[in-house]
Amino acid sequence: MWNFIDESGSFSWANKGQSLFCAVTVSDAELPKLEKRFVAWKRSVAGNSKEELKGQVLTPNQLYSFCTKVLPRTARDIHLTLTGGDTGVTAESYVEKLRDQAAGLFRISSELCAKCSNERLTETYRQMSGWVKNRSTSNVLWIVVLQQTIFDTLQHAIVRFAEPAQSQEFEHIEFVIDRSFIRRDEHRAFWGEWLRTDLMKSSRLGTIIAIKDWPPDHPFKRKYRIHKGLCDYGDLFHKHTDFYDSKSFIGLQVADICAHIFYRYFRDNVDTRAFDMLRPRVVGRDGYLIRNITVDDRSLHQDDLSNHVREFDLEKWKRRADDLTTLVG
Repeated sequence: MWNFIDESGSFSWANKGQSLFCAVTVSDAELPKLEKRFVAWKRSVAGNSKEELKGQVLTPNQLYSFCTKVLPRTARDIHLTLTGGDTGVTAESYVEKLRDQAAGLFRISSELCAKCSNERLTETYRQMSGWVKNRSTSNVLWIVVLQQTIFDTLQHAIVRFAEPAQSQEFEHIEFVIDRSFIRRDEHRAFWGEWLRTDLMKSSRLGTIIAIKDWPPDHPFKRKYRIHKGLCDYGDLFHKHTDFYDSKSFIGLQVADICAHIFYRYFRDNVDTRAFDMLRPRVVGRDGYLIRNITVDDRSLHQDDLSNHVREFDLEKWKRRADDLTTLVG
């Protein structure tokens, strides 16, 4: 299973309004067919040009032809997830506080590693703290929304590929994210570390719900389950989730165009033909189209930040899972 993620919009307060990520989830079997259709469609639009076609430069007619030729309704096992941030709703001051708290958590992590005589991690987290502190509010909102996009996409994939005949999709899961404004390798490493640090928080991992009826040897349980009610996604988020140049993956180019179609829709574009074609592919709980992430007081720690940094205790994590399982019944 492949999950290609790209964004549309600036996530900025200079141009207030909706920005979003679109994740395109494609089965292993469907991906070669999708790529073949995209190459044929691109040739019909741009001839033999090697230039990448970006959604923002395409006309409404070209966007509509993209939907009919590349993502026809007869093509199955392609699903979309939308997650957004609206700077007309989220106050910039809350994002500033969130950034400062994140920098503080990395600083405290560095201090804890120093006490444990781990020089490598001490320096890594020290550098991360300073780097995060210097990020713009637009960058911070971007990473916050991206984190939720990955969680929602994984959850939707679990539901959409739940049937026994599709269990092989969970043998190999990849998250391929467009590098966007990330140009330097050093920054790419820092962005990746910030992303994975949040993704691996136990409080967030517990929100992913697997299928109860899956047998013990189901690939998802076999790869990620380490205890009853507890999964470890370290391998997925560390080895199979990364940022890439969109020119390297046709799937990222598809995600870019899909994201821009939805961006135009939310920015009140009057021509909704392309949107109408894509809408049935969007997966959302209770039928919602997009999950919008709002940063406010609830997003911030209200106590001492040191209460949220500690050495990882696997056995304690397992006991917590046992307690939650007992409460749920």
